[in-house]
Amino acid sequence: FADARTHTSREDILTLSGELKRRFDELVGPVLGELPSGWAVLLASDHGFVENPGYREENKYRVSRYQHGGTSPEEVISPWLLIQKG
Repeated sequence: FADARTHTSREDILTLSGELKRRFDELVGPVLGELPSGWAVLLASDHGFVENPGYREENKYRVSRYQHGGTSPEEVISPWLLIQKG
């Protein structure tokens, strides 16, 4: 859900992040809630993204705001998150 939404979003990064967090809470939150105390889950992604330097608000319906990062750290370093239920 995150990759598809990121590549179609025209929102600023704070709005997009909030939307992705809400969706994460909806989809993953119930699964995490079922874990026994002390268990940990590692979530990883295949890549990050960068804001398109060619994006302009007046072209927001023709140009993607976010894109793959090429050889940037955002593209080559896999994002991950470790969650432990306390």
